[in-house]
Amino acid sequence: MNAFESITHARVLDCFELDDTICFLAENGELGKAIGKGGVTIALARSKLGKRVAVFEDYDNPREFIEKACAPVRASPMINGASVRIDVSRGQRDDITGKQIRIIKELIRRKLSAQTVDFVFV
Repeated sequence: MNAFESITHARVLDCFELDDTICFLAENGELGKAIGKGGVTIALARSKLGKRVAVFEDYDNPREFIEKACAPVRASPMINGASVRIDVSRGQRDDITGKQIRIIKELIRRKLSAQTVDFVFV
């Protein structure tokens, strides 16, 4: 986290590595700083860290957090205690990869302390 913050000057709340990607959860309002104009900052971070990098923005509202994390796919999250179900239109199935789904599920588990996170294509 410290290296990413030093490179981007964005404040980061959490990070984890999944497959070949390091994922960062930036504080609300810090996403633009982490990406940089034209993606220059995130490209520099990728180069210096030697890994793929994904950055997500934090939101206080859990529903909004999930919807933004899933963008550009339109998601309809339902939160029931420690269980989260994310409904996505079957027509958008090709718009999100399995790897992206795994990353989003881990992000939600960590942020919301969810025990189960399910993507359902309806």
